[in-house]
Amino acid sequence: MRRLYNISIDLHTEFEKVCKQKGLSLRKGIHMALTLLVNLIKEEGNEHQLPDCDA
Repeated sequence: MRRLYNISIDLHTEFEKVCKQKGLSLRKGIHMALTLLVNLIKEEGNEHQLPDCDA
């Protein structure tokens, strides 16, 4: 579990660095990343469906 936590922290740190390099706030960077992910899933069709959040 500790290793997963460390990976999460490393990913967050790198994401913050990229956002700063691009001149984005962390909030805007997260919004853009999620938008890209959703658009990619839509392009791929139903092959990669998001889990139902109401379940």
